[in-house]
Amino acid sequence: MPQETVHRPALNLVAVLLYYGAHYSAFLYHAKRRVWVCVDDSYVQEVGSQIYIINQNFVQGLLK
Repeated sequence: MPQETVHRPALNLVAVLLYYGAHYSAFLYHAKRRVWVCVDDSYVQEVGSQIYIINQNFVQGLLK
């Protein structure tokens, strides 16, 4: 008897929350514009269309 194939919906990352030293920032994916947006205590800024932009422009900057 053949096994039934289970079809699962594709999942997409839509938000990343970062915490460092009593400070939070969030990266949210804006599906209509197809860009990542950084939301911080004092600003909202588009940062790019690819997920690696979070690591490249933000996380690595914290480690320097």
